[in-house]
Amino acid sequence: MSRVIHAITTPVIPQWNRELLFKILDNIHDVVLVIDTDTTIVYVNEVYARRLGVPATKVLGRRLDRIEPNSSTINCLKTGMPSQGREYVESLNIEVVSNTFPLYHDERIVGAVSIFRNVTKGAGLNQELISDRERVPMENPYNMKEITSRLEKELIVSALGNYNNNRTQAMKALGISRRAFYDKLRKYGIEDRDKEMS
Repeated sequence: MSRVIHAITTPVIPQWNRELLFKILDNIHDVVLVIDTDTTIVYVNEVYARRLGVPATKVLGRRLDRIEPNSSTINCLKTGMPSQGREYVESLNIEVVSNTFPLYHDERIVGAVSIFRNVTKGAGLNQELISDRERVPMENPYNMKEITSRLEKELIVSALGNYNNNRTQAMKALGISRRAFYDKLRKYGIEDRDKEMS
C-alpha cells in the first residue's frame, strides 16, 4: 500500500514549496526525526527541542547510529520495514511510542522517518501542561486564578485518562495528597462526571 501512496504523491510533492513542507512538519505535535542512508540526522522538527530539551543544532548532522545505535529508526533503514511501538531511548533516558517508516525514491530506500512521543511517567502530564498553556486564551492576563483553575482541571482529567481512571496513580503522578485530590475532583465536578459515565 505504501508504494501506491508514494506513486500518487511523488508527482505532487516536487510542486510543493519546501517552506510549506517544513511548516507542516513543524506543526505536528509529536517529535519528527529524519535520517539519511548513513544514519545522519538531516531534520528534526521544532517540537524536538521543546519536548526533549535538546537543541536541534546539537543533533543535526550527527549520525544516529553513534547516538542511539539500537534505534528502531536505524532498524527500519536496514530492513525497509515500518514499525510502531514503545522503545527506550538510552541517550535521553526516556521511553517513547514511535511510528517509523522508510523513505523511498525510485524504489530505493533513501532514509527513514520516526515520529514519536515521550511517554516516560510524568512526561505526558508535562507535555499536556505545555500544550494547555499554549491553548489558554490570554484575553485578560490578570485573571491568573481562572487560568490556573482551568490548567489544574485539565491536568487532573489528563492524569485520570493516563492511568485509566486509577485515582491513586493519578494523584501520585500529580504529587498531591488524597484529600486535596478529592477536593479538586468535587471542585471541578469531575467526580460527578465519572458517576454519569458508569
